[in-house]
Amino acid sequence: MDRAEEARRALRAAGSDLVHGEIARLHHRDGELYAVEMADGTRIDRQTLLWAPPQRQVPLVTHLADSLGLVLDDDGFVIVGAGQQTSVPGLYAAGDLTTAWEQGAMNAAGAGATAADALHFAHPA
Repeated sequence: MDRAEEARRALRAAGSDLVHGEIARLHHRDGELYAVEMADGTRIDRQTLLWAPPQRQVPLVTHLADSLGLVLDDDGFVIVGAGQQTSVPGLYAAGDLTTAWEQGAMNAAGAGATAADALHFAHPA
């Protein structure tokens, strides 16, 4: 099974789908999207073009967080403060471990850079 098919299966399991093709037209009323028309004439009823399926921590991450004594929020994300500092002194966290907002690579990379800077300045060479 190729990666695209793996992605399709995961999206379908989350109640979504991956559609490949050229978009011919976006149908809307007063700026509110209601359908996407593909170049082949297929029309797909939608309110959004991109959305994030629900994300949850895998049991291994939850177990690791618990074993380290990290404080988690109600959704299972590691709570961090300034500089991505966790509830354990000297331990920093970033990326999708800490928030659903960091599912995107650029946001996660930025949070990682913040954590690296905080660690560097907290423990200068």
